[in-house]
Amino acid sequence: MRLRRSIGLLALVIVVPAIAGAQEQADRGATVADSCAATPVLGDLPVGIRATSGEFPVWMRDNGGGRWAGGEAKVSTLWMVLRRLHGDLVVTGRRLDGPGHARFQREFQNATDSLVIAAADRQGVNPGTVSPRTMRQFSFHPSYVIYPAPGCWELTARFDTSVVTMVLLQRQP
Repeated sequence: MRLRRSIGLLALVIVVPAIAGAQEQADRGATVADSCAATPVLGDLPVGIRATSGEFPVWMRDNGGGRWAGGEAKVSTLWMVLRRLHGDLVVTGRRLDGPGHARFQREFQNATDSLVIAAADRQGVNPGTVSPRTMRQFSFHPSYVIYPAPGCWELTARFDTSVVTMVLLQRQP
């Protein structure tokens, strides 16, 4: 009888903190979601690219859907800039609810602390979903964003003389 009681107490000592820890983590996740003033996701831009964030003259589409994929997982992202403005596109990112910086990677390049696309208005790719007219108005730049932790993230894009800030919530699955 004494052995059963000891085993029961041991299980209680192990299980209760684990449950409390899981609840605390869930509460923290809810608090982050409640306090993260994420940039509203727009519907279609005039260019026909769905679910974008941003404003004149820089927009982005985060193909991760706000679900954090893990430490070094890359989130496919498409950046869009107006061609009538000129210059380099420079994007940086930082976590708002804790320590951390986003990292960026372009195809066949190493990840860096900032995304730099020289002469962004004069180059780009065709995402395959836009008209020739739209291709003359906007340039499109694929990249990856690496969020090292879930949470509230601020991405700052500089293009021409404009600064556009986007806040995204990366939720734990």
